[in-house]
Amino acid sequence: MTIGFLLLALLFSCGPRSGVHEDKPDDGNFCGTQSESKRIDVSYWDKGNKLFKQNCAVCHSAFDDKDFNGPSLKGIRDRLPHPSENYFIKYCINNEKVFLSGDPYAAKLRSEYKDQRMTVFEGILTEQDIREIYNYVTDAKPFVNDTIAQ
Repeated sequence: MTIGFLLLALLFSCGPRSGVHEDKPDDGNFCGTQSESKRIDVSYWDKGNKLFKQNCAVCHSAFDDKDFNGPSLKGIRDRLPHPSENYFIKYCINNEKVFLSGDPYAAKLRSEYKDQRMTVFEGILTEQDIREIYNYVTDAKPFVNDTIAQ
């Protein structure tokens, strides 16, 4: 009886409603095998990469531990006060305002980088632009068609 129940459960778990057998066209935006694929959006990678290079790369590295005029952004999600994405956006828009509010993390950064001032991006970058940068530096580069997306 137990074996019968397990076989029945296996049958229903792989049925058409499970999502495992959905037939989807291969348009290159899938990751893994077709049966375990889900659509991924790699557009953020391109947008975030471009914005990072234009606005951040002169002072920050994205994926290694090198510090330049500012800290490396590798692992930033785990270092920032939570929710980290909101803090990142607020800090990038106007880090001076965050620092002057008495924020302890902003004060720590200011001290560690010997009062080196980060550009205030208010009026230069939108919240969505900064979100694209955050997604770029915090998400693993997506794989498409067995090659790393460029």
